[in-house]
Amino acid sequence: MVRVVKSYVDATLWPEFLHLQTVLHEHFEAVTKRVIAQAIGTEDDDVELREGQALGLEA
Repeated sequence: MVRVVKSYVDATLWPEFLHLQTVLHEHFEAVTKRVIAQAIGTEDDDVELREGQALGLEA
């Protein structure tokens, strides 16, 4: 645990965390799509992309 001023967390650490979380999520999504496309042997044009949450996963 770290002792830090709340204003520093709110102004610096939390926004940076949210940005990195978004970047990491986008990276994982791109890698997942690529791996699935390679596994089923199709090009990106042939893959049907659906928005939304995957079945069986909870948020």
